[in-house]
Amino acid sequence: VKGDGTGEEGAPPSGKLASFIMKAEGTNGNFNAYYGNGNNNSVKLTDMTLSQLLKFQKGLAARTGSSAAGAFQIMQFNILPLAKKLGLDPATTKFTPQVQTRMMEALMERRGYSSWKTGKMSDSTFLGNLSKEWAGLPSSTGASFYAGDKMGNKSGVPLKDFISVLKAHKSEGGVSSPTTGAMAGDFIDEKSPNPETGVQKTTLPSS
Repeated sequence: VKGDGTGEEGAPPSGKLASFIMKAEGTNGNFNAYYGNGNNNSVKLTDMTLSQLLKFQKGLAARTGSSAAGAFQIMQFNILPLAKKLGLDPATTKFTPQVQTRMMEALMERRGYSSWKTGKMSDSTFLGNLSKEWAGLPSSTGASFYAGDKMGNKSGVPLKDFISVLKAHKSEGGVSSPTTGAMAGDFIDEKSPNPETGVQKTTLPSS
């Protein structure tokens, strides 16, 4: 993998689960999407360095209450911890489709991807874990884990489709090897001033 985070290959890994997350989050594969504007093409997030992205997200959160950005709606408070985990320099690494995909894989790993793929975690547990990471994914109740919060979060896809995609992804082998390494409570920057931190921090697996 290159130091700028683009990797050796020209395109990000594909997979039904990754595509499903984008659908659930309302971005439908638009890597320039941000909260409230899934069709954005005027603001090129993919041309921003991670440092520039953080400034954009700060303003976005101030305006809308959410800093979710990119095809996988990655939160502001996750950017620097992810960059550190993946060995990316925020000052030079751009928020490219490849980098966004690596970050998505790291977030999935934090929620137990490897344990699930190897049969050490049940489909229902992994489904629940992912619903805590992405508000657009349904929990086992069929509703968003964050349903009823002040942001008005709701599931963007049916539960039966989520279950089907998980089964298909598991049998096909899914995306190329996700980021490895334990990702638990220390993944969140406890000093982050972003008020969103308190929402997802409490759903992280224990170390």
